Amino acid sequence: MPAIRDQRTGKTKQASKRAVNKQASKGARIMPEQADKSRQILLLDCGEVAAETRSDALNAAKLKLPTREKKILDWLSERGNVGATRHEIAAHFQWPLSSVCKPAQDILLAGICVESGKRKSPYGKDAAVIVLASCEAN
Repeated sequence: MPAIRDQRTGKTKQASKRAVNKQASKGARIMPEQADKSRQILLLDCGEVAAETRSDALNAAKLKLPTREKKILDWLSERGNVGATRHEIAAHFQWPLSSVCKPAQDILLAGICVESGKRKSPYGKDAAVIVLASCEAN
């Protein structure tokens, strides 16, 4: 039988399956080091699966960012002195605007591109035009 920890007293005790199910529904925690290979261990995961999921998500995101930066830089080099606003980049690649802002900021901070002037966004507001630093110097 698995061991359960009483929430009020903090003591660990042996319990029947019925008691384990009753306590699990009340939020009691089954101690993984003391529990057998029952279904409750999977239901009350202590973070191993969540950590793997977070790690997988981070690795997937790392692969996308340099690709987005490269695509933006390639397109800006084609456009030359005309450059593009973040809205225009998002529309060209059919990405959400939020997916353009971070890569654009990274290439601006790296000094590869600069903001040169302003242009109206689709919403009528002024938006900064991003051009390659080499094009801006010419």
